[in-house]
Amino acid sequence: MEQQETFEKRMRPAWRSFLTWWLLCVAVAALAVFLSVRFSAPWWVVAVALIPLVVILLKRCSTEFIVKHDEVTLEKGLFAKNSVEVGMPQIRTIEVRQTVFQRMLGIGDIMIASSGTDAYEIIVPGIEEPKELRDLIQGFQRKTGNNGSI
Repeated sequence: MEQQETFEKRMRPAWRSFLTWWLLCVAVAALAVFLSVRFSAPWWVVAVALIPLVVILLKRCSTEFIVKHDEVTLEKGLFAKNSVEVGMPQIRTIEVRQTVFQRMLGIGDIMIASSGTDAYEIIVPGIEEPKELRDLIQGFQRKTGNNGSI
């Protein structure tokens, strides 16, 4: 059997996948500045505008998707970590979902199910270039000799 190269690609949800949160952040900041200038609102009103920004950072930093030549892994959490690994030969289904809006932004959701269950073990929202990622995983599956349905 020939030696396989090790491969590892780490990804987080794309910044642009949080567009709704970014818009909320801008709206809250504009409202806070308006209130503080027009009505001499206290300083903490402006600080409230940072809450959506903190949510974006926490959501993005707490999710990491890792593709290796022999498995895929989803790690979630900042302090306590939850990790799900699925080996390439065990992957039964890889599904990519993209709304029209996600397609315009070049992002999508990727879902991976193993042969052990009917549900998706790994769901990664807002990942960049999800179809290329699916093709990469399928290429590794072919190299490991998996003949499951994809």
